[in-house]
Amino acid sequence: MEEWERACERGSEVAASYLGKPDDPRGTWEWTAVTGILSMTFAALGKSIQGGVDAVGLGTLLWHLQQGPGHLRALVVPLVGDRLAAGTDTAPDTVGAADDPVVARWLWLTRTWPEAAHAHERPAPGSAPRWDGLQRVYRREHQDPAVDIGTDWALMAANAALTLQRGGIAPQTRVRIVGGGEGGGSATVILPAWELDDEARDVNSGPPPSYLVRLGATGDRSVQFEPLLVSGDRVRVLELEDEQAPFGADRTFTTVWGACSTWAGALVNWHRVRTPAAWSGVDTGEAGRLPLVNGLVTLALFVTTRAEGLDDPADGTAVPRTPLMPATDLLPGRFSGLYQVDELLNRVISDVGQQPERGPLEEVRSLWKSFERTGREVREWAAWTAHEVLLAHAGQLRVPVGLSARDILARLSSGQLQVTLADRAEDLVADAQQRSHDALGLLFEN
Repeated sequence: MEEWERACERGSEVAASYLGKPDDPRGTWEWTAVTGILSMTFAALGKSIQGGVDAVGLGTLLWHLQQGPGHLRALVVPLVGDRLAAGTDTAPDTVGAADDPVVARWLWLTRTWPEAAHAHERPAPGSAPRWDGLQRVYRREHQDPAVDIGTDWALMAANAALTLQRGGIAPQTRVRIVGGGEGGGSATVILPAWELDDEARDVNSGPPPSYLVRLGATGDRSVQFEPLLVSGDRVRVLELEDEQAPFGADRTFTTVWGACSTWAGALVNWHRVRTPAAWSGVDTGEAGRLPLVNGLVTLALFVTTRAEGLDDPADGTAVPRTPLMPATDLLPGRFSGLYQVDELLNRVISDVGQQPERGPLEEVRSLWKSFERTGREVREWAAWTAHEVLLAHAGQLRVPVGLSARDILARLSSGQLQVTLADRAEDLVADAQQRSHDALGLLFEN
């Protein structure tokens, strides 16, 4: 078992380079999945080479993870056998898992999870906990085994560890692009892109030859959704004074409206990913429906922030405490009157006077009025969609475990139990990470 223990140690080290070490020693579902996949990979590779687990290079680890879950299942055959390697939901007591930690970990990785319809439920007091008692954020709507949906995240961790080892630029680092059509623009590194040596089953030596980045300033609504592959010699790390801290990490803003706009963009993107049918064929240009929805969500957040007294300080640092249900109620539903939006815009523009927020408020009003000549359909759709975006987030209420139904009702009626922007930060970060994962196909050049 000494080699397995060493595989687990190395798996945790690699996972920490990307996920960080969990505050809770029990970890999270994501931590357990990623460390399990990494440990199994280290153990399998160590069994096949001289020197064991310690002789497995990070480039070799990355190459094998890049081949996907099917390759990993084949890789672990020497550890767990053909049947378990290919199986799913094997009963632990039928294979002696209690006496074999390697088999026990593999059975956890190949276990399916709750049905998608129950993915967001919290267990009732006294009932069996979901996710094996672990907090889970990543792909909660999927019931597939961890080995099938977590291998790409293990790949991300191996990528981050190899980058650190070879002196590359770490994921989430803010950088400046030099030369080319994007010259002078800022961006965020998603992941380094390595050149693979398929014959050696390794990564070519040296630092990353290129990086996958997402263009745009932090919190900028114009940030590109699609990633861009940029040569490593065109990427420069930004100094701390070049840009403010990233969104969600003590971020300050020029105005409260800017803070609300940044949050609105994240809320809307989350909704677009989860309800693509509602956004099918929507014009995303500067004068299209998407900017109008973003503007209306920003408007509702801004008005609510002011009403709650969260517009002080003016750098927007109190905005995350803004409750979402009051903001939702400001916008008309499908069968409500559009006059609500007109009245809301007129009132808030009058209230702010000549404050800096007046300019962007006037832009929203101008965009809103620009659709008058096309009839009610576009404005009704935009107002209703903005309402639905906020309602979807306001409905993500996570009730503390152990509260009785009476306590929950009492807290709801008193306003003590409601979803704020800060409560949604965890899912919004996970959503951004998921989009990075979905871009993995662009990462590697053979």
